[in-house]
Amino acid sequence: MHWAPLAKSYKQDPLQAMITDSASSHCKQANMFDPLHGKVTAGGYVIPIAVHSAVGGDSDGPVPGDLLCAALASCVDSTIRIVANRLGLVLNSVDVRVTGEVDVRGTLCLQPEIPVGFQTMHLSVLLNATLGSNQKLIAALFQATFLLNHFELFGLSQTFNPMQGKAEPVKHFRTLSLYKIVRHPIQTGVLIGMWAVPVSTMSHLFFAASMTLYIFVGLYFEEKDLIREFGSTYRDYMVRVKRLIPFIS
Repeated sequence: MHWAPLAKSYKQDPLQAMITDSASSHCKQANMFDPLHGKVTAGGYVIPIAVHSAVGGDSDGPVPGDLLCAALASCVDSTIRIVANRLGLVLNSVDVRVTGEVDVRGTLCLQPEIPVGFQTMHLSVLLNATLGSNQKLIAALFQATFLLNHFELFGLSQTFNPMQGKAEPVKHFRTLSLYKIVRHPIQTGVLIGMWAVPVSTMSHLFFAASMTLYIFVGLYFEEKDLIREFGSTYRDYMVRVKRLIPFIS
């Protein structure tokens, strides 16, 4: 993976780091008489879409709910494999499963009190690592990853809460597990993965140095936002817990 050239270009021109993902659909008049089938274009690829049999379709292709679950599954899958690659962990397989449960009476307007959309979503991950891999490192990677709410991270909660008439949940400051040891355990893991290598090239050195600078700058602004949101609670946390390395500020 050639991150060093990307890190260099993003450092020189931050606007290059801004990307826009998109998807679109277009239905011609000839297809208007078949509302149960269509196509959506995402990333230049055409994906057929169908309608679920529970709402009158044939379920003879991926339905919109499947595509949403697929988006979340692909994000989690890629994130785990990229981080494992940077940490030098050899994984034999990664199995990610996302399911969403829907009460279609809301979709069909049979009961107004039932919201349209997923009522619940579930995410499960199964990792199979090479024999002899550092089990503690794998456990720390897995645990640190899922200390975050992936549904919030990928914007699903922010999208579906308003659709279901739910107010934005009140944010509470919590320090779970690794967050009692350092304030930013995921970044600590990334730094260890970048610097703890038996052999380093000049390009790797440049990438590791650039990413380290990027992480420290990012954490500076992130913690300013956290202080703005949680005030003295987060300031007290900063006093009690070190930023990246225990016992070292």
